[in-house]
Amino acid sequence: MSDFVLNLSPHRYLKQKGVIKSLAEILTPFGRHVFVFFDPFIQERYGAFVSETLEKAGFRITAGALKQECCEEEGIFWVDRLLPSPPGSIVGMGGGKTIDLAKWIAAKIDKPFVAIPTSAATCSAVTSISPLYTPEGVYLNTADAVVPSLTLVDPDIMLTQPLRLLASGMADAMAKWMEAKGMRKQHHKRIHTASALSLARLSYEFLSRKGTRALEDLEKGQWTETLSEVVDINLLTTGLISLLGGRKVRVNAAHAFQKFFCGVGSKKDILHGEWVAFGLIVQMILERVSESSIQRHLILFTRWGLPLTLGALGISRGEEYFEAALERMLGESSPIHNLHVPVTREQVRDAILKADEMGGKFLPSF
Repeated sequence: MSDFVLNLSPHRYLKQKGVIKSLAEILTPFGRHVFVFFDPFIQERYGAFVSETLEKAGFRITAGALKQECCEEEGIFWVDRLLPSPPGSIVGMGGGKTIDLAKWIAAKIDKPFVAIPTSAATCSAVTSISPLYTPEGVYLNTADAVVPSLTLVDPDIMLTQPLRLLASGMADAMAKWMEAKGMRKQHHKRIHTASALSLARLSYEFLSRKGTRALEDLEKGQWTETLSEVVDINLLTTGLISLLGGRKVRVNAAHAFQKFFCGVGSKKDILHGEWVAFGLIVQMILERVSESSIQRHLILFTRWGLPLTLGALGISRGEEYFEAALERMLGESSPIHNLHVPVTREQVRDAILKADEMGGKFLPSF
C-alpha cells in the first residue's frame, strides 16, 4: 500500500458580500503588520480603501504592486525588501499572477498568506503552487509556495470583473475534465483520484450548460446563483481537483500548448485560460475526437468570446519562435506526454494548424 499525503488548501474559503470591509478584523489574528501585494489596476481601484481600512484599525501597512511578471527576479526584490522587518502576514489582491507571486514571496519569508482574488480567471487563490515566468512572460517552471491560510471572495468585487476574465476561468476549469480523462495513466482505483475526476466531470457539465448564462448575468451586473456557482468552480473546485488528483489529473496537451507558446508571440496580454482553450481544441484533434464534438466546443468558446486562432493569440505560424515553441512542447518534461496516445512532432504541428483552420471558420467576439 503506497503512502498518501494531502496538503489541504486553502485553510478557509470565505465568500461573503462586502467581506472586504471586514479586512482589519479578519487579519488581526495574523498580527498588525501586513504586506499587501496588488495588481497595479487593483491598487489604483482599491489600494486607498484597503490602506485606510487597515490603518484606522492600527495596522502598519507595506504595499507593493506587480511590475511586470510572476518571475523570480521580481519576487526576490520584494523578499529582500521585506526581510529586514518582516510583516506578520502577506495579502495578495488581484489576478492570478499577482496572487501567485505573493504566495511565492510568503513562502520565502515563511509567513501566512491571504488571497483576495478580484476575478475568477484561475484557481491561484486556493492552490499552493506558483507558476514562474521569465520577465518577458515565457513559462519557466512551477514552484512550491504556501498553502493559503484564507481566501476571501467578495461578490461586490467579482461583479466588477471583465467578462473576458470569467470566460478564461471557465475554459481552464473545463480543461480539468477534458485533460484528466485523456491521461495516459489512469488511477481510478485510488479514491482521491476518483473524487477529483468526479468533481472535474461535474464542473465540465455545469459549465457546458450554464457558463453562457453566468456571463450574461455578469454582463447585467446581477449576482445570481448561477454566477456564484461558476465563480466557485473557477476559484475553488478547480483547485480541489488539482489537490485531490495531483499530477495524475492536472495537465495534458492543452496545458502543454499554454506552457510553451505563451509569451512567445506579439501579444503579451493573453490570459491563461485563453491559451488553454485553444490548446483544448489541439488536444481533441490529437485524440481524434469527432469533428462534430470539436465544433460543439468551438461554438461554446465562440459564445464565451475566447480566441480560437493563432492570430488571435498573436502567433504567426511561419516565425522561427513557432518552431522553437513546438520543439519545447515535445520536450521530455512536457505534459503532452500524459496524452493517452503517443504523438510525434509532425502530428502536434498539424493539430495546431488544423485547430487554427477550424477556429478561423468561426467569428469569435474576442
